[in-house]
Amino acid sequence: MCQVADRPSQPAFHYLATASHLLTNEIEVVCYTDGTAAVEKYEVEVMGPYDYDFEVIGEVDALAGSFFTFIDTEVFPERGAYHYRINLIDTCGRVGNVSNIGKTVFLEVETDHVKLLHTLNWSAYSGFDGNIIRYDIYRGENGVFDATPIGSTLPGVRSYVDDVSSFYNSQGQFCYRVEAIEGVNSYWFNQTSFSNTVCAVVDPLVYIPNAFLINGENNIFLPIVSLYDFDSYSLTIYNRWGEQIFITSDRYEGWNGENLLFGGYHEEGVYVYQLTFTDREGNEYDYQGTVTLLIGEE
Repeated sequence: MCQVADRPSQPAFHYLATASHLLTNEIEVVCYTDGTAAVEKYEVEVMGPYDYDFEVIGEVDALAGSFFTFIDTEVFPERGAYHYRINLIDTCGRVGNVSNIGKTVFLEVETDHVKLLHTLNWSAYSGFDGNIIRYDIYRGENGVFDATPIGSTLPGVRSYVDDVSSFYNSQGQFCYRVEAIEGVNSYWFNQTSFSNTVCAVVDPLVYIPNAFLINGENNIFLPIVSLYDFDSYSLTIYNRWGEQIFITSDRYEGWNGENLLFGGYHEEGVYVYQLTFTDREGNEYDYQGTVTLLIGEE
């Protein structure tokens, strides 16, 4: 006698709700699934930017609930977009359902060091059940993001230009993320998906005077430097014999010409300066030259 076994109960829904980059350079995958179905486990699959097929990267327990998350820690955000899907493995050990595919947003940034502009371009998120209603753009100075976006675009516009020419007091590093915003979907909720984070560093701006006048209006030798790592600042002054007569790591402290050893001021003449600092990417800058000390009447 032949017997036919009933197939385990299938889910009424099995939906990959979002795949979103975290600030920790990981990707969070969220799944919404029918928790009443006969499930043994869930398999999470990924296809990376350089891959040609999906591979299983992890499992989630069947008791995870209707909403569950999986964090992919093996991510290289600078390479491109990642694709995810989730397999439902039924109690017979077979693939019962395969979710939709979620494709992350991939962001790239180009820098105009002359005009101090950052141009952002990104790929579309795909996989939402609902329509994307907009993209929000976030900027972080030196890695610290504001909770409020600096701008938004319509879903068909995936480019944005950010003018940072007014940020002279910044240390020069600007980081960006783009968030895809889903409208309410057929499951009566909506999700968002963040892109990878991209940090861009603009070239420092440097102005170094070639003379200063004690008892005059410009009575301190103080280079003006913007858009660099403030903690790396160093200014050193040497006399004509190569002796160090002044040094500071305080970017607000200039050389006023005082002779700290014998009192009064150093004599009029030409002195050598060395100004060093780094930008937020660790690039080193070394400026050397001469400055003329002049003494005016009191």
